[in-house]
Amino acid sequence: MCGFTLIELLVVITIIAILIGLLLPALAMARHHARGAACMANLRNFGQVMAMYHNDHKDVFPVARHMPSPFLTGDSDPPLTQALRGYLSRDAHGTNAVYHCPGDEQLFDLCGSSYNYLLFLFGGQRFEDMWMLKMLGLSADRVAVMADCDGGTFDLEAPPGSQIQVGFFHVERNFLFADGHAARLNIADQ
Repeated sequence: MCGFTLIELLVVITIIAILIGLLLPALAMARHHARGAACMANLRNFGQVMAMYHNDHKDVFPVARHMPSPFLTGDSDPPLTQALRGYLSRDAHGTNAVYHCPGDEQLFDLCGSSYNYLLFLFGGQRFEDMWMLKMLGLSADRVAVMADCDGGTFDLEAPPGSQIQVGFFHVERNFLFADGHAARLNIADQ
């Protein structure tokens, strides 16, 4: 009579369980790296869009809000999605995947962008004319233009005094720099 004994069957199941246990962390890490690569690709696309914007607007950066709407920013500038309208095409749902970091669901669903625009104070200026950055001795490859909008407690525009709590979803944050390159920096190292 051919067949497996109970002990042989348990040994095979145990070996399979051990292999699955070893494989799952590797799959989670691969998924994390794939999300980071997609987010980095989005920022590289923004770098190309900024270069096109520069060419069309005498080398100035867009005038836009630091945080996308409905976050309270204290300024009346349009969101970056509006400032760059015409440079990025929309999909069938009326959104643009470039604004969506794959690791973020809450922020994108709330405001249509997973990224902060870090040069909001300097919008409408050429990089060479930003006196504060010159005074600090910062070159275009050291000044971040955009970054992943990560978690925290944020004030909302309406109703007054309202806040939203957003979970942190990055250990390594992606940045787009003024010279057009994108890089990933470990937050713990900063």
